Amino acid sequence: MTAGGARVELPTYDPQSYGAVCATVDGCLVCGDVAVPVTVIEPGEADALCEDEHGARGAVGVELVVPVIQGDRLLVHGGVAISRLAPDRAGDSPERSDRPHDRAQGRESA
Repeated sequence: MTAGGARVELPTYDPQSYGAVCATVDGCLVCGDVAVPVTVIEPGEADALCEDEHGARGAVGVELVVPVIQGDRLLVHGGVAISRLAPDRAGDSPERSDRPHDRAQGRESA
């Protein structure tokens, strides 16, 4: 993912900051078995710059949930978006409900 011409890598995170209970012997050594909610800041085709609730930003693979637009909420595991989170209805934008994925999810515009 590039942001402003510079390559941006997914930041290293502390699993404890997300409330994960992970013993290094019994849990996942790669990601702590944690799925993290993020917001899309800068969408792309294969990846997107996203921000978590702590303000950490990084590249997230979005191939499984495309298309994404700025403001979409995603659930990320191991640096890959694995699903969409329900939108904040107050934050819905007209272009969001015009997308085929949103129509299929019952989020059509009024």
